[in-house]
Amino acid sequence: AKLRAMIDELKADADIQVKSLDIIGYASPEGSLANNKRLSEGRALALRDYLAGLYDFPRSQYNILFGGEN
Repeated sequence: AKLRAMIDELKADADIQVKSLDIIGYASPEGSLANNKRLSEGRALALRDYLAGLYDFPRSQYNILFGGEN
């Protein structure tokens, strides 16, 4: 709800132009490194897909990063 409110506020302001959306996924340190990388990537991609379903930002504006465990 907080993320949607923030994006809605940005989109409503005619003086603001969104040029990119950086999404960074992480996982907790439990589990193997390989599993945590997959999990963090999956989380980042899931958020991108969720936002893409709500907003009309071009896919090229999404910058997806995943850091494994934090």
